Amino acid sequence: MNEPQLDREALVRLLREIGEHLHQRGLHRTIAVVGGSALALLNLRGLTRDIDAITDLDSALIEATAAIAQANGLAPAFLNSAAKMFTPATWDGQGTVALDTPGLTVITPSADVLFTMKLFASRPGTDMHDMVNLWPLTGMATALEAVSRYYDSYPHELEDPHLTSFVEQIIAHSDAAVDADTPQTRDASRKRE
Repeated sequence: MNEPQLDREALVRLLREIGEHLHQRGLHRTIAVVGGSALALLNLRGLTRDIDAITDLDSALIEATAAIAQANGLAPAFLNSAAKMFTPATWDGQGTVALDTPGLTVITPSADVLFTMKLFASRPGTDMHDMVNLWPLTGMATALEAVSRYYDSYPHELEDPHLTSFVEQIIAHSDAAVDADTPQTRDASRKRE
């Protein structure tokens, strides 16, 4: 099965369909989404391949996801909890409601949490771009603060002598993007105010 790229509109539609499936069975679930799907829901990224949750998906959610996947030609686990193992130790389970339907509430953790998770992953390609877009929305003021939060969130990580300079590069790219005053960065700056 191929993995189509999902935009914000498709994500919202699919999550609503999952919610409707649950609601028809008299159920309601809350999930916290991270990664590309969270960024797409926040209008910080255009496309993602799947929906990453850091909350447990019980059998009702797995069944609803599989049914909606089949109806839409998607992989059965397009909504999955594979990212749960990367949940920061400091995450308090709180977030902002991104979507609320009768059967499903979807939250996104704070920009600080999302940034820290992206920093932990630091995969080549989209993670750098995602961190650049997230930085203006975080409550962190300096690279040192971000690095401190990182080690608090992932206490078993070995100290990386280059991490602070890496975050400084992210901040510089983010500042340059804000200075360029693109529509996306104008929106991100407004959200931070």
